[in-house]
Amino acid sequence: MSSSWDVYAEQLFRLGHGYPLWDPEPTKHGEVLIGDVGFINEGAFYRLFNATVTADDPLNRYGVPDGYEPLELGTDYARITRQSDLPAGPLCSQTIKCINASAQVVVCVHQHDSGGGLNFQCTDEQGAVLITKEPIDRDALLPNRWMVKYMRQHYYSWYVFATEVQGLMLDKDDIIFVRGWAKTADWTAAAFMQQGRAAQLSFNGNFGFQANASLSVSVSEGASPILQQNSGPRERRGPVSVPSGKRHRTGSAHRVGPVRDQCVFLQYYKLKVRFGLWPTVLKAAARPHNLPQQPDDGDDG
Repeated sequence: MSSSWDVYAEQLFRLGHGYPLWDPEPTKHGEVLIGDVGFINEGAFYRLFNATVTADDPLNRYGVPDGYEPLELGTDYARITRQSDLPAGPLCSQTIKCINASAQVVVCVHQHDSGGGLNFQCTDEQGAVLITKEPIDRDALLPNRWMVKYMRQHYYSWYVFATEVQGLMLDKDDIIFVRGWAKTADWTAAAFMQQGRAAQLSFNGNFGFQANASLSVSVSEGASPILQQNSGPRERRGPVSVPSGKRHRTGSAHRVGPVRDQCVFLQYYKLKVRFGLWPTVLKAAARPHNLPQQPDDGDDG
């Protein structure tokens, strides 16, 4: 049986928002940032280093590859930043129907009213849903030649750094180069692994690490769907003010509210290594690892 993080990614990638992370929580290496070089494991992103800052930057406290030179991104022309790009509420796979998605219910979710429940119905064997308490911010670089060229030049040193210095068991195409992210605050995720057809999922409006108790499933007699759930953040954080121009978190104005550091979608480049051929850099804006590759775009940015 496929893992929960694989099913979740396969089901939600078609929404076109990026690669869906089953575990958006920042790891001990910090929250996801543009320019991160790292890998995805069990639905979570792990930074190896950040390629847009100097070797002695705190982001690179675990070291950098031999011969490291930071990437110069030039002007901000290619950078697209949108606060509250997606509204709070549910994002469903094509096989999940929100059967009471009224404006009143979505407003209740956004206003943190635990009385505003949501009900979903699965129409196939598998399905996935992400529910967010706050809107989703987005920060990304448009597809560009800088990152493609830089990755082609340095991918081997990245691989050596990951496997020989850090001792990780990774393939070359496991390493990714982050060009964009979508982040929120509190969230709940669910994935029907199998036998989800005709099952109904209810969410009572509670978020956070204890939110698993707020998801319940009802099924027809004889059915035994397998549902996996995840929620976060695991630790509550107080409101913060995010100033305009803060490194890696650009914005047009101050925003006060819950910390939106939970990366629910990733946009990235990865390397495709063909035996006997020059490696190709692929843009992976919204595709899980095991789905068919889109045409090579390393030469046209």
